[in-house]
Amino acid sequence: MLPLRESKGGREGGSLTSSRPAGEAPGRISIAPVSGARSIASLPELLGENSLFASLTVPQRTALAARFVRRELAARSELFRRGDVLPGLAVVESGHLGLATRNLTSGALRVAATLRAPDAFGSTALVLGAPSELDVFALEPTVVHLLPKEMLGAIMRQVPEFAIALSRSVAVEASLFSAPGSIPWSDLERYVFDDRLFACLPAGLAAKGRICPLELTGDTMTVAMVDPREVAALDALSAVVPGVRFRVVACAADDLRRFAAARLAVRTESDLGPPSVGSESRVSFRFLSEDLAATKDPRAKVSVGPPPPAVSAIEEILGVGLGVGASDIHIEPERSGVVVRYRLDGSLKRRKEPFPGDLTKGIVSRLKTLSRLDITETRRPQDGRLSVQLQSGRLIDLRMSTVPAKFGEKVALRVLDSDGAVGDLKSIFAVEQVRTLFTRLLSRKTGFILVTGPTGSGKSTTLYSALNLCRAARDVNIMTVEDPIEYHLDGVTQVEVHPEAGTTFATVLRALLRQDPNIILVGEMRDAETARIAVEASLTGHLVLSSMHANGTFEAIARLRDIGIEPYAIANGLLAVLHQRLVQRICPHCVAPFEYPPIIVSQLERHGVLERGEPTVLMRGAGCARCRNTGLLGRTTVCGLLLINDDLRDAITHRASLAELRSAAGRGAHIELPSYAGALLRMGVTVPGEVLPLMQNVQD
Repeated sequence: MLPLRESKGGREGGSLTSSRPAGEAPGRISIAPVSGARSIASLPELLGENSLFASLTVPQRTALAARFVRRELAARSELFRRGDVLPGLAVVESGHLGLATRNLTSGALRVAATLRAPDAFGSTALVLGAPSELDVFALEPTVVHLLPKEMLGAIMRQVPEFAIALSRSVAVEASLFSAPGSIPWSDLERYVFDDRLFACLPAGLAAKGRICPLELTGDTMTVAMVDPREVAALDALSAVVPGVRFRVVACAADDLRRFAAARLAVRTESDLGPPSVGSESRVSFRFLSEDLAATKDPRAKVSVGPPPPAVSAIEEILGVGLGVGASDIHIEPERSGVVVRYRLDGSLKRRKEPFPGDLTKGIVSRLKTLSRLDITETRRPQDGRLSVQLQSGRLIDLRMSTVPAKFGEKVALRVLDSDGAVGDLKSIFAVEQVRTLFTRLLSRKTGFILVTGPTGSGKSTTLYSALNLCRAARDVNIMTVEDPIEYHLDGVTQVEVHPEAGTTFATVLRALLRQDPNIILVGEMRDAETARIAVEASLTGHLVLSSMHANGTFEAIARLRDIGIEPYAIANGLLAVLHQRLVQRICPHCVAPFEYPPIIVSQLERHGVLERGEPTVLMRGAGCARCRNTGLLGRTTVCGLLLINDDLRDAITHRASLAELRSAAGRGAHIELPSYAGALLRMGVTVPGEVLPLMQNVQD
């Protein structure tokens, strides 16, 4: 090894040159670990993600990592103060640092920038030999690594690319000292929490707890943010209160938690992310594939000792996910370990603590084995399926997908619970008028019903619930073609497509038409041939149901025309188009009347959700233990329903524009999405913060 040591004479700084053993490549940094230094295996990878150190080779970064000193900072604690002589270059491993300028007269701080992993700070002061011009402090619990300044000169002499990167970093930091867009810092002490303004936040933002409206003066809203760089959060708030200008102030996560304590009382994590998920909701289950293996080989040995750590981890991950009612379970290898997140009511909730990183391969291999996937293939995505049985006897399928990622294979599990997801239409359509119209459509013997919406809007659940009603109401032959089959329905012939084997939507659909079906479900309209066959089937004595990705009822008609379906076929075959979205429901256990600010009511009136001047009592969940103090529990459908009448048929046949289609629909049965949303608000089912963002991009 070639030790990196301070020079005893000559120029200052560390030396990267010395006599080297024969055969060792020139230019390679070889560093002997410093006594007492803490070695972190992931630090070389962290340095590789930072533009300053990206030019170093992997052996150089690995050797250099031993020279860093690790520091853990509590929230609001200072790393450097303005005027300090910096001891070294700081690299963020985790957490969140704020860089602030201080007004010399008033002493007020203005946040000029924020840093996260793998950002670095301190190059300007170190290169110029000047004290720091910025205050650097932790916005939340943070881990940083400090590289002693004596090392910089040695690295620049051996790696010219590092010197170039360092000069760029100096220029960037210098621009922060007088940035006109710098954001003022606030400890929030002079503000009073306004529950009515907090109600403007969409549920997703409120759950994260990293942004909070403070006051509204005229058309300017002052908003506190933990990370002012999260522009998407402001965009989401702007969708609820369009036309309002924002004045942003930065604050610490702990300050925001204390300020909004009444609405964020359940937050117990050091970071104000979504509420975490613990093991208290875990349920017991067993894998059906293991039972099958035991049946085939009765001589198989039964283990009586404790299960291996990876097996225990999987039982914990799946048991909690099934217990809390997650729709998806994400297993994500990260630098800190195996992170597990659960999708609940559309939002991702993180497990309290990650599993150790050395369990990654064991967890993935075990799940692959249960799903009958190739455990030796780690470079290609794979898809599989496994089944479990709860202690209550209920069967649940899990659709598994793996993709190779930086720290190992990421696993996503879609929970397919037909007993819990497929019910009656009353659980989908809260408005009785829409439910009655849709039920009547399902009693028709011929025609085509199209369900539209973005991914994750509940289209499959609506279609399966419709089939569930059809098979219970009358004795019919129901057949489906799907990719993949999501839920099992007794009494329904379900066919899964396999393009690699030549069984596509179109080929399977042609075969189904020779099976004397009464009702056909086509999982999705993906191509012109499938759409043409499905529409033609609706004209020849079959009731056809299908789904399509579209932003509104009229856009679906335009899509059918664009992919080549003849207008006369659309006009004579199409019965109705249902467009739907999902919103969170108010918790029924703590629902109460609430007076929303006038700006919210005016936006609801402007979008046609409420009638102008209509005396309406709106509701909100006050927050309780059952909804984890969010005021929201579960999701429901917001939809628009377009019934094809004679005027619309004539307009479609004559290739009418979207404006002409809307005009024709206005003279018939057309329930618009804003009207349906207004009915939900009046019934106390959901809140304005869930409805208003939908009004920005729905073309209904």
